[in-house]
Amino acid sequence: MIYAKSIIALIITLFSIIVVNYLIKDRNKEEDTKILTNHILIPTCVSHQTQILLYNPQGILSHQILADKSRYYSNDEISWFTNPVMIIYNENKLPMWIIKSNQAKLTKEKVLFLYGNVIINSLMKITQLKHLQTETAKINLITQELTSENTVTLSGPAFFSTGMKMYGNLQKHTAQIIGKVRTTYGANPEEKNKSIINNYPTSGL
Repeated sequence: MIYAKSIIALIITLFSIIVVNYLIKDRNKEEDTKILTNHILIPTCVSHQTQILLYNPQGILSHQILADKSRYYSNDEISWFTNPVMIIYNENKLPMWIIKSNQAKLTKEKVLFLYGNVIINSLMKITQLKHLQTETAKINLITQELTSENTVTLSGPAFFSTGMKMYGNLQKHTAQIIGKVRTTYGANPEEKNKSIINNYPTSGL
């Protein structure tokens, strides 16, 4: 009789432990879901037809960002842009570059990540680097350093190049392609690659 009661008590104890553990895990799951929703899924601010102006420490306009839609997440201080267009200005307030992509993310460190059909066009007549196209890119808006880990196409009045990766600086109008580099030189190499060049927008050039 005592043995049977002990077995029953043990079963009840084990059942209670299982129920308590289940309730704790379920509560933790709910809390994790709330944290995920509050910190990632729900933006602090959403706006349409956005225009953002960025200034350097001297108070001179350095960047302008236009987008169909923007979402700001205050917890991580990150902004997401849909169909962004960014214009970079030099110290004389003259536009140097126009940059387009399908999506973009701007971090609190002033680093811009570009995703999908990234197109960069020079607005300066004196530079030899006129066009750049890739699928993803990263731009440090403070140093103007530009990197891409995807296939990159560069072109100008006298050259056309493709490669696997790229590093450059928009302020210095320089770019270096790395890996399986193919370059065409000539008076008008763009005509030899017309099917690719025609994908670039020509506004502002």
